[in-house]
Amino acid sequence: MSLTVVAECLAAPGYEDRLRTALEAMIEPSMEEPGCLSYRPYADLNQLGRMVIVEEWTDADALAAHFATAHFAHVEQVLSFVLAEPMTVRKLVAACVVGSPPHPGGEPTACVLVGLPPPRNMRRCAYLGKLMFSYSETSTRP
Repeated sequence: MSLTVVAECLAAPGYEDRLRTALEAMIEPSMEEPGCLSYRPYADLNQLGRMVIVEEWTDADALAAHFATAHFAHVEQVLSFVLAEPMTVRKLVAACVVGSPPHPGGEPTACVLVGLPPPRNMRRCAYLGKLMFSYSETSTRP
């Protein structure tokens, strides 16, 4: 089961461009890592200086290896100077995985939409007939 990571950063005033540059510099080396399925930084159009990074990893071990790379250590140093507040990191996994038990051999017609705010992330699983939710783990990094 893959692991989706949503990280949110807010640049201190005057450091917006530095934050964007640091996060954009992470794309190529991250995508070259084994286990990285996607790595996309986004700018929040509603708040100047807020960036959101959406990543997908094959598993928790791949993410842990990412956190141990030289390019991640470098961006952590940069972020320690440019962030107005600690970065928030959410680790998300789907509660219902298509093709896995309890969905033998098929795709459920309605399962969890991971990362959407309630009540839209709540769906009735067609196979189980139960309400399903996404799982998330949140932490902050300096």
